[in-house]
Amino acid sequence: MIYKIGIDIGLTKIECAVLDSDNNIIYRERTSTENEQGTTHIYSKIKEIYQDAINKTNIKEFTIGIGMPGSISKNTSMLKNSGIFVNRKVKPEIEELLGHKITIANDANCFALAESILGAAKDYNVVFGIILGSGVGGGLVINKKLRVGSQGVAGEWGHTDLDPFNELQCFCGKIGCVETWLSGSGLVRRHRSFNTLSISANASAKEISTWSGGRSTIMMEYFDKFGQAVANLIQVVDPDCIVIGGGLSNIPLLYTEGPIAIKKHLFNDAFDTPILPPTLGDSAGVIGAALIGANE
Repeated sequence: MIYKIGIDIGLTKIECAVLDSDNNIIYRERTSTENEQGTTHIYSKIKEIYQDAINKTNIKEFTIGIGMPGSISKNTSMLKNSGIFVNRKVKPEIEELLGHKITIANDANCFALAESILGAAKDYNVVFGIILGSGVGGGLVINKKLRVGSQGVAGEWGHTDLDPFNELQCFCGKIGCVETWLSGSGLVRRHRSFNTLSISANASAKEISTWSGGRSTIMMEYFDKFGQAVANLIQVVDPDCIVIGGGLSNIPLLYTEGPIAIKKHLFNDAFDTPILPPTLGDSAGVIGAALIGANE
């Protein structure tokens, strides 16, 4: 039996899971990333949780998939667009660290693959997974296979232009990316500039999204921008379903007001694409990492 090890590396946590041949989780642990202590320290924590998985499961044959923010540059082989491992050739370094071949994927791709194979979208062939969290990401899965694309950026809808004239600068350097509007940090920034005084200027994204029954002026604007961004996505990809992850996926009205807004912006006379909440919870990333390692 060949097992699947997945390691999900984020800015705040490192999680490791082991799946058996039927994709059942037989091991799952997490630890703090402690990103501020640097790459060498993070590598030591990866090695520690990996070795713990091997020791506790006693597995011999396995694949390893690793999910993390960002992606590997085709030009430099370095990790790009990530808040960790900046300007590092992480694939060969982690392979040497673990003594094993690995597959690395963007964390949003891991989410999309997990939900398409084992989660909310398992009954659909063409799945677009959306992450609405501190950032905005996405992944495209076709017939249970991740579509990365020739440039390695398939699914990166968070950095498509939504409003290039609003002076909202994204971390990528562009103005008006989808991420500046639909991420949690974007929602907080928009709230502070809105200055309604009806809720604390220091309110969190969760507080903003639930205030006034979730139907405040700023949230109705958010749903409209969501509809515009997703309509653009649908008119290019036209997936069988869309599944949403990340902290903002917990906004109930997103699944009722969102489709109304999408239909308003869509170049079509009908809209019936299912917009689904995730079913794998915060396990999706590490499960997807394990599946990507096996599917490579």
